[in-house]
Amino acid sequence: MLMYCSSTTRDVCTWTGIIDNSEENLAFRIAADTSSARVTALANMQRFEEMFNRCSYAALSGTAVNSEDDWFSYLGNTTSVGFSPEEDNAPVYEIAAPNSTFRTSAKNICFVDSAQYQRTVVAGKDQKGSILQALAYDENGYTQSQGVIASPAMYQSITASLISNDERRMLLCGNGTREKGLQQIDLESGQVVQEFVTGHDDYNIYGATYSNHSARLSDQVVTCISSNVAFDIDTRLDPRRCLIAEDPSAYALGSLKTTFSCHATSEKGHLAIGDGNGSIRLYEGAPGSRVQGTNKTIPKTAKTLLETRTPIRALSMTANGDYLLTTCDKVLYLLPTKYTDDAGKELDGYTSRMGKKKPAPIRLVPSPHQIMQMGGEGAIHFTSATFGTVDNKADACITACCGRFVLTWDLQNVIKASETNRLAVCGKATMDTPVLSLATRGTGTSLTLMTEENVSAAPVHRTMEKVQGFYFPKKK
Repeated sequence: MLMYCSSTTRDVCTWTGIIDNSEENLAFRIAADTSSARVTALANMQRFEEMFNRCSYAALSGTAVNSEDDWFSYLGNTTSVGFSPEEDNAPVYEIAAPNSTFRTSAKNICFVDSAQYQRTVVAGKDQKGSILQALAYDENGYTQSQGVIASPAMYQSITASLISNDERRMLLCGNGTREKGLQQIDLESGQVVQEFVTGHDDYNIYGATYSNHSARLSDQVVTCISSNVAFDIDTRLDPRRCLIAEDPSAYALGSLKTTFSCHATSEKGHLAIGDGNGSIRLYEGAPGSRVQGTNKTIPKTAKTLLETRTPIRALSMTANGDYLLTTCDKVLYLLPTKYTDDAGKELDGYTSRMGKKKPAPIRLVPSPHQIMQMGGEGAIHFTSATFGTVDNKADACITACCGRFVLTWDLQNVIKASETNRLAVCGKATMDTPVLSLATRGTGTSLTLMTEENVSAAPVHRTMEKVQGFYFPKKK
């Protein structure tokens, strides 16, 4: 639940509730005892706001209310936002109904889009095992299946996929007992070309992403994570000697309370790693790899530690690394990674330690009305969220999957709204079945949406939406 506080008088708070099966805005005006000049309405409001924030923070993090929790000062204020009595217009991304849907021949797991060959390659699993299915598309949507790759040598527990810069090969990541590395698949022949492994039995590859954010910039180097260590693999090297860090054990974190769950990189190679405990570690690059332009190696200790206090399902990063998008079950956070030090110099958390200079996180939530349309707070379960390109503007849009609902935000509007502690306008589209993942395609005029059985293409465009102000009705 979010509490909305008056941005002007600071003596009014409101939230949405259900009364007699009807959605109602409940509003309270905080007053002060007129017999005491020391206690003001503002002071009472501040005390009430902190109490609300602490209780909400405890509910989100699954902890008891604790006035000595060090991370409350970082996360706690994200449950209260400001409101204005004035109407406003704000940008939002609108998703139209899918103009094309293709039913795949297996239970879908993940997909990649190939802009050069205009096809979506979907990894899935049927009764016989793992398959890859290539779906051709044009400006009107999906046209045909270009064939199915079903090699018995292919990983049977696929968890993620990457496509090469020439878009002719795929890397598959698995989590089976014998699936310890990365498989390279030739999309033309349908054959498993080779398997890249770490050479260390204790460090299987659980996830992989491009070392410099995209295939074009990464020069065939991928950044991988195991249970407690991250490392770079160069796919141009001998598959048995492709690990850039010679000994992963020298860079493993032995004190982790749980395992790494996800990671993301920037164009500069900066790395963020999330885990199942809610921690996010920021590195200059993969531990054990070289610091650019030097002979020094990047240490295993992160420069900066951030917290969400709830398990992290997915991470996405803007190309410049300025913002992280974290997906948790009940909440999405936008985390700034730049800060200003005591000398007034702008730095980032990848190459220097933020310490107590961490910028406040931004919580992304639908409006109260949208939450009620989605089934209420109890029905909110995010599965993925990512930055996307729309109308040739990289990282302009934020998209998120929440069951049958796809949510969108304008990144710059989110940042602008946070400067005055306002809630940014959220776009919402409803699909027929739960959406597992999505991505903007090519120049960003459409989205690829993947469900368990289908892949769809839906147009997306930026528009302006009127935002209603809040006010108390006048007494008759």
